[in-house]
Amino acid sequence: MGSGLVEVISLPELRLARWGSLLVQDWRGQPFLRDYQRLGEAYREIIARYPEGISSLGLVRLDRQLGSPEAGIREEARKQFVEFDRHTVASAVVFDGGGFSARTVRTFVRAVLLFAQPKAPHKVFAELEPAVDWMSGIDERMAAEQGLSAMIRSWWEQPSPELSIRSKAG
Repeated sequence: MGSGLVEVISLPELRLARWGSLLVQDWRGQPFLRDYQRLGEAYREIIARYPEGISSLGLVRLDRQLGSPEAGIREEARKQFVEFDRHTVASAVVFDGGGFSARTVRTFVRAVLLFAQPKAPHKVFAELEPAVDWMSGIDERMAAEQGLSAMIRSWWEQPSPELSIRSKAG
């Protein structure tokens, strides 16, 4: 599928990379509506290249303070979930962190997914490697790559672009 991850989006709050049909999101703060819209554009471009489907891996470090997204962001995320689910082979999200609050976040997201009833298999994890192993068991394109977890971890551990002062309007 390729020799390494290709970074598609690089913003302070969100980075997106792809490895063939695998999309990896690195959430590093509270994104703005335009960040979600750019994410949607990138997904549409990659889905067009892989009509047989994509796999999606979300990475969230819980060492940062996460707040509840604004209503417009929640609505955009909901629309994208519905739009992209039918193109998804497997999806996982890693909430990296320990303790009670991390377990609470993972439990809450699992409950939301139960109600959302995605068509694609979707699972929540506490660590990267089990998530990649689980997804590789569903998406055979991922199973062929030895060292995929290490490649993703190396990318994830890179610093984010310089934080900039941005207004919510734009």
